[in-house]
Amino acid sequence: NMISKPPGANQCDIYVFDATNASYFRSKSVFSYWSEGTRENFKSGVVLMKNLNIRGINIGIRNSDMMHGIHVAIEVVAITKRMLYKTREVRTFVLNTRKVPSYRN
Repeated sequence: NMISKPPGANQCDIYVFDATNASYFRSKSVFSYWSEGTRENFKSGVVLMKNLNIRGINIGIRNSDMMHGIHVAIEVVAITKRMLYKTREVRTFVLNTRKVPSYRN
């Protein structure tokens, strides 16, 4: 793990969801979130999200302390795996054998 843990002082709730639930979150309605990547009462750390084949991931941040404001910094790093396919020319040799009569002296 080459990603270091950033400093943090305040707690907040971090939710990961799709675009539909992002609009529910913004309007303070009931919303659903993905368990992978979501953290409640989160102060600081690195969150790894694996096996996400979804486009349009949204992050919602909620201040869980109603008395004090917080400062939030988010850094997103995407490490992806790309499959590379190449076409190459392969030569094959065909060896034909046959029996021929031989003469012995």
